[in-house]
Amino acid sequence: MIRSAAIAAAVLSACWGCTPQGAAPDVQRRLEPAQSTGVRVQRQSLGEVPNSGLQLPVVSPDEKWIAYLRNAGDRAPGPDALFTGRGLEDMSLHVRALAPGAKSIAVCESGAAWPTWSADSTQLIFVAHGKQGRSELRLYRPATRTTRRLGPVPGSVIMMPAMSPAGREVAFVAAGADSSPPRLHVLTLETGKIQQCPDSEDSAGQLWPHWTADGRIICVLVRGPSAWLAQWYPGRGAPRRICRIPLPASSRGGSWRQGPSGCRRGRSNRPRRGCGCPGPG
Repeated sequence: MIRSAAIAAAVLSACWGCTPQGAAPDVQRRLEPAQSTGVRVQRQSLGEVPNSGLQLPVVSPDEKWIAYLRNAGDRAPGPDALFTGRGLEDMSLHVRALAPGAKSIAVCESGAAWPTWSADSTQLIFVAHGKQGRSELRLYRPATRTTRRLGPVPGSVIMMPAMSPAGREVAFVAAGADSSPPRLHVLTLETGKIQQCPDSEDSAGQLWPHWTADGRIICVLVRGPSAWLAQWYPGRGAPRRICRIPLPASSRGGSWRQGPSGCRRGRSNRPRRGCGCPGPG
């Protein structure tokens, strides 16, 4: 009993970095005291950006710039605005440096949506919706503060742009004024050439493109209440399905179809052959 207590005291004292008095002579200190380290977090206010009620601000990969939307209207646009372009007349796009006291730069005065940075942070791709109901794909360079229109591009509604890792191509989704599903396209910046993704086997809508390092585009195929994750190599045929993915309950509650002014939601719960847009979820 006495020996057990002595050993326990020796171990406990060793943890505290001292040798107990009266400890047995064969008990040695085996644990060395460790100096604890802490992580100090510093926060610095860089200014405020408004809440547009539509899309969150996007920071450039090099963490030097932030792009954000500003709503000059009285009410936030509905969630369908990103897919139809309606209600974006008061939505402007601004860019500012991530530094204290930096001033905001107005990039697009109205109809702005879908700002997306390139991997090297030198280019900002966005969509501008015009008053005539058509969309434009535009490119902004913060170093020179210049903006240029890309295209012309097909479709009356442009959405979901994505820059390739090398910054030479832009993938985007275009929806027309008819009942055809939205189609994925790739635009080469140097030549202006546009390649349309071929139809899948069931003419599903092609949405949400994302580039991979090896030149593939991962996208979502949607038809009625069903959706699949797919991959497409531009120039190598139609996209191939990877796996089936669930749609949010809000999307399964109705169908999404193409109308004269873009994608809109129908009132029927039955699957329809339409654009296949899952909506904002």
